[in-house]
Amino acid sequence: MKVLLPLLVLSLAASAQDTVIKVNVDLVNVLCSVRNKNNGLVGNLEKSDFKLFEDGKEMEIKYFTRETDLPLTIGMLVDTSKSQENLIEPESRAAYEFFKVVLRKKDMAFLMQFGAEAELLQDNTGSAKMLQDGLRQLRLSVPVGFSSTSTAPPAPSAHRPAHVASQSARRPASQRPSAARTTHSDEML
Repeated sequence: MKVLLPLLVLSLAASAQDTVIKVNVDLVNVLCSVRNKNNGLVGNLEKSDFKLFEDGKEMEIKYFTRETDLPLTIGMLVDTSKSQENLIEPESRAAYEFFKVVLRKKDMAFLMQFGAEAELLQDNTGSAKMLQDGLRQLRLSVPVGFSSTSTAPPAPSAHRPAHVASQSARRPASQRPSAARTTHSDEML
């Protein structure tokens, strides 16, 4: 069976090369998540609910398992802009409780703050203690030259911290990515 290596091809396409790399393999793992029209996860699918094609020809699905217990990689992004000044401490406590409840031994998490700038406070770790230490570093983040008596600066853009977070969340392919963001802003990721 010939299989196109999509990540490699995407990488090559990004480098402006037109080369397609094909290799012979006997088995290919295909991971997927299925969502319904309301964007809810569908978890009760069986092997017969899937069809797999290669070059227009249906392929046999030899093995089928539900992987519902894969390790998580969680990115916690905390809004530390001026509008959150009185909420940083409660957000920190809530984030720590979240990590204590959600993180399992096989999971990883990282912590970022965003306001005037996006800053990585704790890189990927499985340690709730290290994440708590990172949470203790949360500080108000306002633009240079901005004072507490100034009118409120514009709400922080969600795009910059989301981009930085995606770069920080380098994870093994066997882990499920997840992101949590605390903010009052109406702006969505």
